[in-house]
Amino acid sequence: LETSADALILTGPFLDTEHPLLASGDYDLPATSVIPPDRTTLHEVFRALISAPINDLARQLPSITIIIVPSVRDAVARHVSWPQDKLNRRELDLPKQCAVVTNPVTLSVNELVVGISSQDVLAQMRQQECVAGAAKREGVLGRLAGLLIEQRHWFPLFPPAPREVLGKEEDGQERLGTGAMVDLSYLKLGEWLNVRPDVMVLPSTLSPFAKVIDSVLAINPGTLSKRRGPGTFARLTVQPRTLTQAERDAGAVVGHDVFERARVDIARI
Repeated sequence: LETSADALILTGPFLDTEHPLLASGDYDLPATSVIPPDRTTLHEVFRALISAPINDLARQLPSITIIIVPSVRDAVARHVSWPQDKLNRRELDLPKQCAVVTNPVTLSVNELVVGISSQDVLAQMRQQECVAGAAKREGVLGRLAGLLIEQRHWFPLFPPAPREVLGKEEDGQERLGTGAMVDLSYLKLGEWLNVRPDVMVLPSTLSPFAKVIDSVLAINPGTLSKRRGPGTFARLTVQPRTLTQAERDAGAVVGHDVFERARVDIARI
């Protein structure tokens, strides 16, 4: 049975500064756009390519909540270092159903605590890790996500991977990747102080996965768009928490146990 989503989480980059067309300025707007191409700003490109379909979705599903998480690679973001301030909802013409949040962020969706960071820390840790023995026999994806839980931090890596490691070749020219862009003076904003999330969303270029690690449901939905074609996304379904009669009679606080009543499907577009 197909049902509509109650919440939609979208993580940046939306207009990727590393995209070759965006970097060169050689891109096309939709045919419905009335703005002359030679006078187009990046905010107008965002409104035409990103805000327009989001507004269409909000009109079709007025009850939906859309969570917008920026990225350090977003061309329209004023704050380019991590931790990162939220985007300006009014400037980007986003509907009122959009909750524009910071990067990283921990928020409540009903009784669930969801933590999100668009920083690709998994790929950076994969490049920088040195592992041997019993740890090497563990699954690499679960091991990397588990480090965030052990360190209680959204970026448990210092120093970040150098930009030279992230370099790539485009049009015969060697370019440096954006990298982590970590602002060390605000690094404490990435700590988990009072609560551990039930669900941890960690978008990464590594293989998509959904794993339960220390009672935390860690999800890498992958990327919606890849250079050579469409990508993947994650669909999370959470069933209601059923209380036993003994739990009701005790009247004590019970755990969420989200990992026992949740299902995650990694879907290809």
